[in-house]
Amino acid sequence: MTWDNGASINVLAARWRATSPMTERHACQSRGWLRMRLQTIMSSAEHIYSIADNHAQTVQVCIDRLHQLGANEQLRVLTGRLQKLAVRANPGDGDKGT
Repeated sequence: MTWDNGASINVLAARWRATSPMTERHACQSRGWLRMRLQTIMSSAEHIYSIADNHAQTVQVCIDRLHQLGANEQLRVLTGRLQKLAVRANPGDGDKGT
């Protein structure tokens, strides 16, 4: 497993082990715990992404239907909301907007 910044679980575990005064046995147990925790976090992120992706597809269908109906006012309002969401979804914003 590798993140966008190039870090892998082994790199993270090595950094943590280097700053921790644990025995090797404890370090191995901790690496296992860290690996399980990171995998849980990633599977949760993947699950949440899947939900968001399904909803985005629904929104896309609604937009197409609003265009067919000529609902320009509703499209204008929806465009504003989607632009705000796009700003919030931009990676690297940290805690902005929360």
